[in-house]
Order: sequence, then C-alpha cells, then structure tokens
Amino acid sequence: MASVYFHIPYCRKACTYCNFHFSTRLSGFETMVEAMILDWNQQQLFIADNTVESMYFGGGTPSVLPYKLLEKLIDEIVTTKNVIADAEITLEANPEDITQQNLAEWRRIGINRISLGLQSLNDKELRWMNRAHDALQSRKSVESILSQGGFDLSVDLIYGSHLKSNENWRDELRWVQESGIHHLSCYALTVEEKTALFKLQHQSNNSLICDDHGSQQFIILTEWAIENNWCHYEISNLSRTDSSKAKHNQRYWQGHSYWGIGPGAHGFNGKKRRWNIANNALYTKLISTENSSLHYEEEELTAINNFNEILMTQLRLEQGVEINKLAEIVDDIVWKQWLMDSKKALEKWLFNGHICQTNSHLFLSGSGRLFADAITADLMLAVED
Repeated sequence: MASVYFHIPYCRKACTYCNFHFSTRLSGFETMVEAMILDWNQQQLFIADNTVESMYFGGGTPSVLPYKLLEKLIDEIVTTKNVIADAEITLEANPEDITQQNLAEWRRIGINRISLGLQSLNDKELRWMNRAHDALQSRKSVESILSQGGFDLSVDLIYGSHLKSNENWRDELRWVQESGIHHLSCYALTVEEKTALFKLQHQSNNSLICDDHGSQQFIILTEWAIENNWCHYEISNLSRTDSSKAKHNQRYWQGHSYWGIGPGAHGFNGKKRRWNIANNALYTKLISTENSSLHYEEEELTAINNFNEILMTQLRLEQGVEINKLAEIVDDIVWKQWLMDSKKALEKWLFNGHICQTNSHLFLSGSGRLFADAITADLMLAVED
C-alpha cells in the first residue's frame, strides 16, 4: 500500500520561522488544483501500487482551500485507486479556519483527521511568530472540533522561543492534557535560512534561540508524557493512545512509498525520490506542456543513501531501528565495514547512556533524544562522491 501527500502552497501570512514553500497570494486555487490533478495522473507509473492507505493535505495552510476543491482532489484519488475503507485522511488547518460549516463539509468529503497549527497559547508569542490567530481562537477551535465529532485531532506546538518560559510551557501541556486532545506534535523552534527569524536572529544583540532553553523544554515535555501516560513514539510526536498515532507519518518513518502532489512536494517509491519545483507559477505552467517532466527532478537512491535514511528516520522512533533490516540494505562488504567504522561511535554513545542496544534494535534513550542528530551523523555511512 502507498500514501498520497498534497502540498497546498497558500498561507494568509508568512510566519516568522517558516521556510516551507507557500504564497500569501490567495488566488488561482482552481488553476492550482487542475495542475495537481494533472500531476497525479502523470505520476501513476512512479509507484506500482493500486491501493492507497492514507492521504495528507499539508502546506502551506490547506484549510484556506475551498472544500469543493479539496473534495475534487480526494475524488480523483478515489476514482483512480483503491482507497481502503478506513484510510486516514488528514487536513492541516489553522484556528481561524475552524467554523461549524467547514468542519461539517470536511467531514462530508471524507477528511477524518485534523492537524491543527496552534504553535502557542501566548498572544505575545503568537504576534511575534506573525500568526493569524490568537490564543482564545486556539482554545475555541479545539472545543469546536471536539464537539463536532468525527475527527481525530492533533495539535502542533512550538517550544524553545525566548518568549516561552518553562512555566508557560508547562501550562500549555497541562491544557493539552485537560482538553481531550489525543495527539500532539511538538517542534523545537529553529532558525532556518530565508526566514524572517533568520534576519531577526542576526540583527539581535541577544540570541533569540538558545539551545539550552530548547533542551530544558524538551525534557519538560518528556517528563510530562511519562507523568500523564502519553506515548512519546517519535521525537516530535506523542499520542494519548496507540490508536491515535499518526498513520500517514508513520509510513514516512518506516520507509514506505508515497506520491507527492503539488509545488514543492516530495515523493518516494522505494528506489527513487522525486520532488516538484517549488514555484506556483512555473509548476502550473510546466505541468501542462508537452515536456511536463520539467516540473520535477528525480534522484535514484543508492543502497548507502537508503541505509542512512532508514537510520535517520527510525532512530527517531521509540522502538528504534532494527539491526537486521539495516544489514539487508547493503551488501556484506559494506555491512562489515559499517560494523567496524561505527564501533567506536557506538561505544561512546552507549557509555554515555544516550543509545541502547538489544539483540535486535538500536534505540535512543530519553537523554539520547537530545543528541539525535549528532548520534545519527556519527553512525551514518560515508556517501561516495
């Protein structure tokens, strides 16, 4: 089975921290959707699978797209593929788009999961992030979704900014526990190039983002999860129950195939990675030309690429990476070389208590999750030029 990711490249405002592809020009929706349908039809041979297990509308802000156009995209998948009866269909949304009419129409067209971008419950921090909603809207939007029924609800929160104290963060997590939300995605605020935050950071005499502050708040998150029996099943994702884990995202982490539809969208078929041009005008123009392949690029992954990607994504999971699965990706010579090359790094991280090893798995300890990037980098195979 495979999955479908739709990138809806529109936002009302540019958030301070965001480096995803989007446009704040809210027009040309119909043209974009027609181009995405062409993209979908042209990609049928990219993945040799006729069954779809999940769909995900990401962005951008997919909730700004009229529900009739969302319905058109869903119908296109349903008419061309076998979509399983309990397929997870997720819509990323912002609080300002949560209305009773929208919720009713989204449910009618088959959306059964909402990923709600709250980011903060502090008005000062929301203004600094340049979000289009306030804290009151956030709380009301959650109440509306839960009272409407029929949706699995996940919320996004960002920690680590200079405007979020540890007590603020504990208050937000306390509210999550009391609200009835069943899934939580928490991201450390990071400074990405070509963002307003990048400029602010370089203009400021004092660092706006402090790694120690973010680490403290990650530890608060892990302690909160343990105290309240939440499953911290991926570094940035937590669920109240096993059934509320994000099915679509788990497919990414487990290395399954997915189509990427829309400007800037990425897809993967097990052997190749494909990505569309991150430009709305060029995407809609090039996709309808005779040489429509101009709107995307492809890369065939080597065994070493696959090894490193599986290591990187699955070490982020609670259960870690299966050692035998890693051994199956590369030939015996490369595998033996990795065992030799990684021995010293593994011993260091095992001694520090940041990584654990059983007969079958490598996985990060609670403290090791703070060093996930460094540990992964130490264990990766060198990529040949």
